[in-house]
Parts: sequence; C-alpha cells; structure tokens
Amino acid sequence: MKTLNPKKILIASSVHVWLDTRIYFKEAISLAENGFEVVLIARDGADLKEAVHRNITLVKLPGMSELSRVKACRQIYKLALDSDAMYYHFHDPELLPVAWLLKKRKKQARVIFDMHENFPKALLSKDWIKSPIRKMVVGTVRVLEPRLLAACDGVIFAEESYKKDYPFLRRTVDVYNLPHDPGELAREHGADLVLTYVGGITKIRGAMEMLALVKVLQQRMTNVKLQLIGPIAPALKLEMMAYVEEQRLERHVCFYDRLSYEKIWTELAKTTIGLCLLHPVPNYMESMPTKFYEYMAAALPILSSDIPLWTWFLSENEAGWTADPFDSQMMADDILEVYKAAPSSRIAKMGWRGRDAFLKKYNWQQEERKLLDFYEAMRVVAE
Repeated sequence: MKTLNPKKILIASSVHVWLDTRIYFKEAISLAENGFEVVLIARDGADLKEAVHRNITLVKLPGMSELSRVKACRQIYKLALDSDAMYYHFHDPELLPVAWLLKKRKKQARVIFDMHENFPKALLSKDWIKSPIRKMVVGTVRVLEPRLLAACDGVIFAEESYKKDYPFLRRTVDVYNLPHDPGELAREHGADLVLTYVGGITKIRGAMEMLALVKVLQQRMTNVKLQLIGPIAPALKLEMMAYVEEQRLERHVCFYDRLSYEKIWTELAKTTIGLCLLHPVPNYMESMPTKFYEYMAAALPILSSDIPLWTWFLSENEAGWTADPFDSQMMADDILEVYKAAPSSRIAKMGWRGRDAFLKKYNWQQEERKLLDFYEAMRVVAE
C-alpha cells in the first residue's frame, strides 16, 4: 500500500462543476493557501474560464450530458484508490458508497463528507421521483445513509439545522456557505428597478413566481428588470422563455445561466433588490439560503419568502423583508412602496445594515478557520 501524504487532500464531486463557489473558491482555495496540496475532481464547466490555483491539481470530469453520475462515481473511486492523499473530501450523497468502500480499502485515510443539504428531506421535493414511490425511496435513504455516514471520519454540515437529524455522528463541524468579502461594490445606479436572483433555478426555488412578479411590476412601471443568474434545466428554461414571450416580458427578463464568481458581484452591483422566493418545502424550512449572505455582502436589501426562520433573520439584521411568494400583487405593492417612496434612502439603509451584519457575523473568514481547525483535528486522529 502507498504511503499516504499527510499534506495532500483529494476533493471530489460527481455533480458540481469545478468552479463551484463552495467547493473551489472557498474550501479548495482556503486549504491550498494554508499548506495543503489539493487534488480537485469535478465536472467540467466548459463555459467558465479561470486560472487554477497553483497548489490545486484539477481533474475535470466530462459534463453531465457526457458522463452519467454512476460512471462519474466509478471514476472518482478509481482515482481516489490510486491516490496517495491522506484526506478524501466528498461532496455529494451519491459518493457516500465511494467513501464507504474507500475506507474499507484505505483504513489509514481520513474520509470526510461535506453535507450540502438534508438529503432525505430534499428528496421529498424532487420532481424526478414519482409520487407513488417517493416515500419508499426516502425510507430507503433514511436506512442506508446513516450507515454510510458512520464510516466517515468526519462530517461537515453546511447548515446548523442538519445535525439534529444526525446525533450519532462522532466528529462534525458546521462550516457555513458564507461568501468572501467582495469589498464595497461600486454601485451602478441607473434608472431601472433591477431585481436579481442568484443560484440554481428550479420551480421550487420560485422560477415562475419571479416571472409572475415581474409581469405585475411591468404593468405599473416600465423600468423594471429581472436578472436570473444560475443554471436552469433545458425543459424549464423553455417553459420560462415561453411565458416571457407570451407575456411580452422580453425587455424585462435576462437569463444569464452560470456566471463566474467575479462576474456575479459585477451584476449584483447593478441590482436594486435581491430575490429569494423559494417554496416552503421541508428542506428549506430550517435552512438559510447562501444567496442571503451574498446579497448582504453586496449591500442589497432582500425580498424573500415568508418562511419563519427567514422572517426572523431579516428582521433581526434589518436587511430586508418577507412576503407570500405566491402573491405577486402583494409583493409588487411592497416593492413599489419601498422603492418609490424613497429609492435612495430606505433601500440603501436595509442594504448597508445587511452588509454591516455580513462583515461582523456572516463572512467566509470565520468559516475558513473552522475548516482548517477541523482538518487539524483529522490530522491528530490520523497520527
């Protein structure tokens, strides 16, 4: 068996593109800049260009349409088995069997799972699982997942709320998906009311509700614009574009698909209000959206769904307000009241209060320290 390198980490995802914000820009770069040699295995993002960090070796898997998830898992397992890394940091639930098998073969290795979502709860809202078998699938996952997680040496929670469902795990840490400080953005104030959403775009994340909101707003003001920044499944994009054409919203809605990390901040600098109109499904009820912190970092006020935790959070930090995401008329009334009454004062105050809270409590610098301390604890265990 190969001697394992205590300064080498293999990070793998069978789903995410290599330029994923959490995986690459936050965790991989933080580890690479603090003395680790990092091998990153993830999907190719052919349309995204970025120079790879000097301490990161990139292994690109083909895109989702070219390589199935099962084949991707097999490829990751083979690469991990051949690696001399001491640490193996996996990011997707489907890689838990890989983690389990790897630990069987490499007992001295430290295997870490990074939990991005409460997987069983998330499955309850997945459209690709037919309703008649959904409960059976979730039940099976609830039985298998704990056994696979128990084989890991450590688990990283992206949300504090996840861990109450996993009290049996020995070594865990909360590393929240908080952004780096982009600095004070040079605001590009134009005549338009610009609403922006950043993140994966799906129906349960408010895709159609955002379009309905713009439809109402454009009936009452001509200078409204919606920016949708994030990947969209082809079928949903066709449905959304058909709605835009039918309602004659072409001048008011922009689809950006996935943007580079730096470009996102450029677009947020043009934004008036950040949107987060996710549906109140189980996986969202106790989780904080990453986009909240990105909007706060950019000094933007937030309009979000009226999920109780989010209502409390935005009120506590005076960073925005919540509404029923299915009531586009009421949301439009709220936006116009805030925007037209004092576009340069009330909106600005919410934005700067949010940024102040971000700088004091919700930035990546504090999360990086937790990540590094966790790896140090793993190193001690390994010795």
